[in-house]
Amino acid sequence: MTGKPTKVQRLIRMNAFCEERADDALRLAVTKQTQAREKHEAATGAIDRLGEWKTRGEANAALDLTVYGAALELEQVAMARAEALRAELEKREQSTQRARDDLAKAVCATRVSAKRGKREKLAAEAEREKRTFDQISDVWLNNRELRRD
Repeated sequence: MTGKPTKVQRLIRMNAFCEERADDALRLAVTKQTQAREKHEAATGAIDRLGEWKTRGEANAALDLTVYGAALELEQVAMARAEALRAELEKREQSTQRARDDLAKAVCATRVSAKRGKREKLAAEAEREKRTFDQISDVWLNNRELRRD
């Protein structure tokens, strides 16, 4: 062999590279999705804490309406932030799913090209074996004919 990779070997290497890239993309997407989920949970936690504070404040007879109004405004801001973070989380979940699909396709392509490479290698070995057998039989037949002469 000359050491120069065949087309199938190059295809296998390229598909393996694509698989590695898809795996890296999936890891990144999962990380971003996890971060988005944590941010969303923190935002909803803030809303819950504001709701608890309002509930305690309502039970208190000496409730300052200005502070209560400020709490309502903070709650509105927190709800808007939580909604925006929820949309970001959904976007990240879709991105993660696309990355999973891309990885599955890349894995499939790598397996197919590897199987093709194995088939071609086996076919080449069988061809070499047949050629060797033909050469041996030619020598044997030539020797047999030489003995008759």
